[in-house]
Amino acid sequence: MNELFEKPPVRNISNSEVTSFLSCKRQYKYGYMLELQPKETGDPLARGSYFHYGMELYWLARLGQIPIYGDAEGVVIGYRPVMLHADAYDYALNNAFIYPNPDVRGSFEMSMNAQFLWVRYMTFHRGFPDVEPLGTEVKMSVAVTPTLNMSMKYDFYYRRISNNKYVILDYKLAYEFWKQDDHDLNGQMPKYVSILQANGYQVDEGELEEIRSRDLGKDKAADPKNLWKTSRYVPSQAKKASLLRQHIGASLQIEKFRALSPEELEAEALPVLNKHGACKYCNFTDLCIAELEGKKDLSVDIRHGYTQNTYVQQYNPTQEVTF
Repeated sequence: MNELFEKPPVRNISNSEVTSFLSCKRQYKYGYMLELQPKETGDPLARGSYFHYGMELYWLARLGQIPIYGDAEGVVIGYRPVMLHADAYDYALNNAFIYPNPDVRGSFEMSMNAQFLWVRYMTFHRGFPDVEPLGTEVKMSVAVTPTLNMSMKYDFYYRRISNNKYVILDYKLAYEFWKQDDHDLNGQMPKYVSILQANGYQVDEGELEEIRSRDLGKDKAADPKNLWKTSRYVPSQAKKASLLRQHIGASLQIEKFRALSPEELEAEALPVLNKHGACKYCNFTDLCIAELEGKKDLSVDIRHGYTQNTYVQQYNPTQEVTF
């Protein structure tokens, strides 16, 4: 390649971005092109974010990866020593919920609800005696075309001591446990396994850890099997290849979609309008309704109710969006 020609930028595309694009192109436009997220995080998402942040801080403490900052803002001068379970538990409890993640703008009540679920979950595991932590919240990619990466940010990677298996784990807060079809159609975990393996990591299986979020009552809550469930994934080569083709195909469609002119984009970004599907948990229903009513200028609506999408920024950092 002639060095005088600038290489095209590489875009990192996550499983979540593919899912949004295939669910509703208008939703995708709001979230991934305008890079919007609500100023106030919806309860289910806030609950999950608080819980994940608690797990992240706990494992960072166990790994010895809690930074120590110097006088200059943002400058890391070292890391705290590796913490054992009790100290890591206290550190996460005191920092994930009392002083919650600033990127999550959920209610205080939802923070406390997430804290309750986290404490209940952690009390059961009592220090994870069969776990050797290897990494948490690490971003990783594999190139699928010269301009596109299949990217991920995993929740937790560990070695199971009892059988020497290497595991990639994902936490999900769920109102109800998934059915078997939900697991069979879950594209995220096989993609995660593939990306880690492509980067030279040993991965023997994936795990989905479902933490039930709804109130079950005193009797049912006394039985741990009603509170969380671990499902294991050992995807076949055929399934990993199928999901790689799905991701590449969707990524190529995304690349073409993002290159459309404003007029072409308007014609292509049609809303799904399915209250039981993409619309049910969409963060942008008010903007979509305004467009359906013929409103052309959404700038005031956006400034009033939205801020920059921090999830998108994790994968493809850009200059700050101003509204």
